[in-house]
Amino acid sequence: MAGIRVGSDGVKVVTAFLSRRVSWDEVDRFAVLPLGRFPYVGYVVLRDGRKFGTFGLSTSSRQTEANRLRVQRSVDDLNQVLAERREATGQPG
Repeated sequence: MAGIRVGSDGVKVVTAFLSRRVSWDEVDRFAVLPLGRFPYVGYVVLRDGRKFGTFGLSTSSRQTEANRLRVQRSVDDLNQVLAERREATGQPG
């Protein structure tokens, strides 16, 4: 299943064709950005500027506020996990 999976050592971005594992110290933030025809897609944004999006955390091409909020809530939850992880390890934000 496509999506963003959280683990103790970092996150795994899974798409239909490949997956990428990223350590917590590489992650800058999580964001909602467009990808192709999909207006709201969850992304992992790395400290070096690279971004990995996944359709597993996205909406259809219909641009409604409810669709945006559904993805945004998930991204907010991921950012909360990231903040808690940084606090627990003393990693700077």
